[in-house]
Amino acid sequence: MNLNFKLFHKGIIVNNKFNLKYPSKIWKTYTEKDFFLDNVAYTNTLCVPLVSGVSKIQYNPSKPLIKRYIDASVLRDIPSAVEDYSISTSAMIKKFKRIEYKFKDNKIKKPNFSSETYEKAVVPFSCGKDSLLTLAVCDEVGLEPTAPYFNDTVSPYENKLKIKYLKKIKKKLGIKIEIVRNSIEKLNDFEFWGKEESVIGYSHLVFNFCLLSLPLNSFYNAKYIVLGNEYGLNSKFKNKDGVWCYPSYDQSFEGTKRLNKIFDLIGSI
Repeated sequence: MNLNFKLFHKGIIVNNKFNLKYPSKIWKTYTEKDFFLDNVAYTNTLCVPLVSGVSKIQYNPSKPLIKRYIDASVLRDIPSAVEDYSISTSAMIKKFKRIEYKFKDNKIKKPNFSSETYEKAVVPFSCGKDSLLTLAVCDEVGLEPTAPYFNDTVSPYENKLKIKYLKKIKKKLGIKIEIVRNSIEKLNDFEFWGKEESVIGYSHLVFNFCLLSLPLNSFYNAKYIVLGNEYGLNSKFKNKDGVWCYPSYDQSFEGTKRLNKIFDLIGSI
């Protein structure tokens, strides 16, 4: 599979068909577009082979800085992702490790976040009770939150309802809401490929939300990315193969602490 990513005036487009589109005011002022392109290309699509069945992806961007970090996130999420399906934990891990990811070159770009930040927060927002509570707490403690909603375009009716709900929140609470359209996510959907039902295509999702938030952090000079999650996602269980795991690794306490270290590292480079 060849995936060709390029920048356009509102974001990133893939194979002239799928796009990641930000509000113009946000994307126009973002200064780390080349770094962002390399890393978003990979975080948005590293799970595609697990869903589609392809064994190799050829990218036109360079090797991303975050590759080994998100690879580890996906590996830790696989035990829970296979729980309700026929494939075993070991078989899925082997499948992931056999995938060939080829990049234009190995010239890893590093960001240069030089602008001053303030005690503000970007809260990736799903319209669920957890992200709503997180948004309200951030507002209450004075972090002036901005809530991006990442419209994956996979479920049009659901996205339409959520965007309508977001507009009500914005009107009632006066909180900044930004809609980011990400149709690249269709490539992670089992229905798009005509495959059997699976959630493995979304093991990248929380990590990706953090990365996709960076242009908003830059625009609003916000120091923090704040994630909401359910307490129950921190409860380990033994999956069908006897492997201990979290229901969603990146939403466990362990996973969110790890994400904090990774994005602290990215911000300090």
